[in-house]
Amino acid sequence: MYTIKFERSLLSDYRRIMRAHPFIKHEFEVAMRELAERGELPEMYGAHVLDNPGGNYNGCIDFHLSEGKADVVVL
Repeated sequence: MYTIKFERSLLSDYRRIMRAHPFIKHEFEVAMRELAERGELPEMYGAHVLDNPGGNYNGCIDFHLSEGKADVVVL
């Protein structure tokens, strides 16, 4: 099992996104559970490691939640 590290800003961002796109909540919870249990996500999320030279989030995983209605990027 893996440990997921959440930054402080997550709580306010999470609340804002869930107010705007409440249908994403289940998909987010499933994705977090998959990451914690397996350390990877199914291909449908398009997860990839960020490697932009000089970028603030190098080494972080970026994936998308959408449920076919909105595109929310999770780092």
